[in-house]
Amino acid sequence: MLATIIRELTPYLGATMARAAALTNSEKLGLFAPELTAAQIDQLLDALSPGLHVFLGKKKTEDALHLVRRALATGKGAP
Repeated sequence: MLATIIRELTPYLGATMARAAALTNSEKLGLFAPELTAAQIDQLLDALSPGLHVFLGKKKTEDALHLVRRALATGKGAP
């Protein structure tokens, strides 16, 4: 699941920053399991949102998080 989040954020932040943001926030929240519950995913995406706002602005953050949620729900993502 973290891999999907990282993959979906990479076009917006670059691979290194997407990985750092996802891993740092998941560690801060104590989310270490390979599979996260829906509530944990929401918690992680909520934690990522303020930082994304700084780099992307409100609209692109909303778009990016929508794509992450869709990829997680469908099992699909950016190639």
